[in-house]
Amino acid sequence: MSDARSKDWTRVYFGDVVKLSGERSNDPEDDGFERFVGLDHIDPGDLKIRRWGDVADGTTFTSVFRPGQVLFGKRRV
Repeated sequence: MSDARSKDWTRVYFGDVVKLSGERSNDPEDDGFERFVGLDHIDPGDLKIRRWGDVADGTTFTSVFRPGQVLFGKRRV
């Protein structure tokens, strides 16, 4: 790292600073959810979610997130 302050940083494991939420919904429409966010809704370089899909249009999502939580996108090859 080229940042002069980096020598004062403490390296931590990702799991030490975030916790994976296990909250799920098998029937999002019945559970009262109206929107879902997929990786295609997250724009590179933008920290705000500005787009989403409508649950009523159909979705296969099961993971639930709440305001204030960190979203970490992962893709399987």
